[in-house]
Amino acid sequence: MNSKQRSDFEAPPSSSLEAIARCVPPTGIDFGYCCVGGSETTRSFVLSNTLPKGVASSTVRFALKLDENHFSVSPDNGKPHLHFNSCLGTLQARKSQEITITFKSQEAKVMIALIVMKLTDIQTGQELNRSLKVSAIGKYPFITLD
Repeated sequence: MNSKQRSDFEAPPSSSLEAIARCVPPTGIDFGYCCVGGSETTRSFVLSNTLPKGVASSTVRFALKLDENHFSVSPDNGKPHLHFNSCLGTLQARKSQEITITFKSQEAKVMIALIVMKLTDIQTGQELNRSLKVSAIGKYPFITLD
């Protein structure tokens, strides 16, 4: 076995918190270039509370908080839960929840935000935090027509 094979091995999650934390994209979410004053752009990822057979799942509360007001985060219904760029929810055992991040550029600049996700096992009170970098570039179009 070479070192590449060993480094790619990942043990199955042993708790609901670990299973959900592994759903967070490790490289972050990049919106790329977005037109200033254009329509909203969205990116999504799914939080899943699924564990291998024989491992007990529990209900987990999640809270996502953004540090930048150019982005918003919401459940899959597309409506932000709270006005202050937060998303709160509960994920039952063996269920999934799509998280949508929305960006609308109001100015030409690079925007980088950090989403802090706090996961809490409701049964045990155990907590786990994860962060997710979100980036976008607001850009004026080459040609504008009126």
